Amino acid sequence: MQDSAGQQVAESATLTKAHEQWKQLTQQQGRIIDRKTGQDVTPTPDDNGRYVVLDKTGKPVGSYDDRSKAETVWREQTNQEGKIIDMQTQTDVTPKVEKPPLTDEQLDALAGMIGGHSASHLFDSNNLSVDPELVAELMRALNKLPVPAYDITNLRGRGRNTPMKTVPIVRRKVEIVTVKKPVEVELPGPRRPSRRIFVPYPTDDPEPTYVRGVKDIANVNPRAYALPTEVFNHRLVGRKLTRRAYQEEIPGEQTVQKRNVLQEFEEPKVTEWTENVEVAEEQQAQLLEVIVDVSGSMDGMCINLAIALACVIIGAHLEDDSRYLYRQFATMVGKLTDAKTPAERRTLMKDLLTQKNDLGGSTNIIPAIAMGADDVRERALKGQACELLLITDGGDDWVTSDSVYEAIGDDVTLHTVIVGGSSNEALRRLSTTYYELNGDSDGRVMGTSSRGKVASATP
Repeated sequence: MQDSAGQQVAESATLTKAHEQWKQLTQQQGRIIDRKTGQDVTPTPDDNGRYVVLDKTGKPVGSYDDRSKAETVWREQTNQEGKIIDMQTQTDVTPKVEKPPLTDEQLDALAGMIGGHSASHLFDSNNLSVDPELVAELMRALNKLPVPAYDITNLRGRGRNTPMKTVPIVRRKVEIVTVKKPVEVELPGPRRPSRRIFVPYPTDDPEPTYVRGVKDIANVNPRAYALPTEVFNHRLVGRKLTRRAYQEEIPGEQTVQKRNVLQEFEEPKVTEWTENVEVAEEQQAQLLEVIVDVSGSMDGMCINLAIALACVIIGAHLEDDSRYLYRQFATMVGKLTDAKTPAERRTLMKDLLTQKNDLGGSTNIIPAIAMGADDVRERALKGQACELLLITDGGDDWVTSDSVYEAIGDDVTLHTVIVGGSSNEALRRLSTTYYELNGDSDGRVMGTSSRGKVASATP
């Protein structure tokens, strides 16, 4: 057995075992060579895996039981433009498109868009100050961190609806079976009849040899006279034998018979069928409401981190069809901003720095996420995911898992980023993604995911 590079990886005495090793060790990419005949006996690739990878035209690329292998093929062979279909559940399980971080040029453009504002008049009523220059520095640092909120949707593409199409997927199952086939073989048959030949006895004596006494009889060799027994005895009695020739028996040759016999062989058996799967022709754009805590405890680095994170997320989708909603909250919940177009999203990013806060000084999370859940439910298209991004320092001690669940329900996905505060276990349990951020005045940022993985970055 050879891998795709032609290197030997295993050997086996049976095709059945070789086929299993071929699937496991080479992912059906290598070859199986019969050393006896030198022929390539690689079976047809098995397309019966659970996860089928399709290219952007809908043509199957391969099928795999290992989802991670299917995702690797999807990235490398379809350039993230194809799909992955779970044939067991008949659903599209294509991963989110991996968006690269914003470029330095994009960050410069965003910083220029939100910069140039005086921080003295910002959030005057609650003494919250947002420094545009610090926000720009924090945006550069945040752009280098694997913040889960950057990819907080399972939907992708530029469409505003979800057109569906039926894709016929050819399935192929390959089994190594034992079959009996007639084979012509040569078997030994009966011998041919034996025969006698005359062998001349070499002698220079042309005359008969006479037997006159007992001494002469002792020297007589019956074979040398080539006579039947009766004749030999008669002539022996007459004391007259002639040496001329003798007979020798030649045994018959061995015959060979050709017969058809049944022999067992291992060979691949291919079974094909077609399954029709309905998949989204073009997936939807993102619908997300960003909810930012502007309570008194968010003063200083916390509010700057929150605004920087919101700017990075919204700025990464300025030109596509994504739709962003925005609310601030403290004791009360602020007004809703609906940014449906690129121009509206640019205005929203500027307003993130210029909005005044007259919502009180405490942190009242539950009403904010409950109102946000209603916002996205009302605006979601058919089949579109409803998602919230909560950015807070987590200062509400009255938040419980039950109250969070009651606020968002089953149909809204909550993502939480804690900035500069302490962990909130209730939000951690009910959030699909949970992340904690801390920063300093030099623009250095450290983030910790819900799994405890720590990452840090500087501008």
